[in-house]
Formats: sequence, C-alpha cells, structure tokens
Amino acid sequence: MRLSAQQLKQFILVAIILAGVFARFYELSWHFAPYDDLGVAKTIMDYRHGGDFGWFAVPSLWNYSPFQFLITPVFINLDQPYREFLFWGRLPSAVFGCLGLIALVCFYSRMYGRATWKVLPALALLSFSWENIIFAKQMHNYALGVAASVVLLIIFADNLRTK
Repeated sequence: MRLSAQQLKQFILVAIILAGVFARFYELSWHFAPYDDLGVAKTIMDYRHGGDFGWFAVPSLWNYSPFQFLITPVFINLDQPYREFLFWGRLPSAVFGCLGLIALVCFYSRMYGRATWKVLPALALLSFSWENIIFAKQMHNYALGVAASVVLLIIFADNLRTK
C-alpha cells in the first residue's frame, strides 16, 4: 500500500501534533520546579488556608494576568504528594499548550482550506520550540497566552474574510 501525497502530509501533520503533545506531557511532574511554580502554589495554598478558595490569589500578589491561574486552584490541594501537586498544578498549562497546537492547525485550515501542508513549518516550530514546551510544563500558564493568541488570529481572519 502506497500513501498518496495528501495522505503523507496528513500523517506528518498528525505525527507533529502527537510529538508536541508528548513533549508537553512527558515527565510533567519531573520538569524542574522554578521559583515561580513554587511561589504560585504557595500563594494559592496560603489563600486557601485563610478561607478563600484562591481564584484570584496569584494575580493579587504577583504580576500575572487575572485569568492566568483561574483553573489551577481546582486541581491542587495540600493533601497531594509533591510530584502529584506539581503534575496537577501544571496540567492546565500543558492542556492549553496542546490546544494551541490544534488551534494553529484550525487557523491554517480556515486560511488555506484543504492545503494543510502549509501549516507544517509553523506547527513544527511551535511543537518543538523549547520555549513553548517549557511554557506548557510550568505552573504559570503562559501556554494559555499562546493558545489565546492563535484563537484571536482565527477570529481576526474570519472578520477580515466577512468584510
């Protein structure tokens, strides 16, 4: 069985996405813990200890955006072991990192239709970028900003097309 050019491009597209997802989740709880991760977790737990759930604990003390840590307090608690604590605290960032990859494919498919091969260089760059992988493996959710930027590009492109 021989793959057509289109099937080969689709295979490469899926392989790059899967490699990007793997890179973001591989050893999520073992990735180095920078001061920011520990500070974020401590801030949320301090607020929770004071009786507040901690929805906006981090942006009230640190210079992060208000919605960057909106989901993190749902996943972490003091009863978790350290590695589990890191995994669940970093999970939202890893998920948004993966959603950013999928959003990039959606953006290119809206722009170029079935010519999905045009997304391959940008997708490979985003999937294998050390900086983007590290963003997705830390508790401070910068991966949300990357995913949101791509979604805004989709909205912008749709608005340009309708005018």
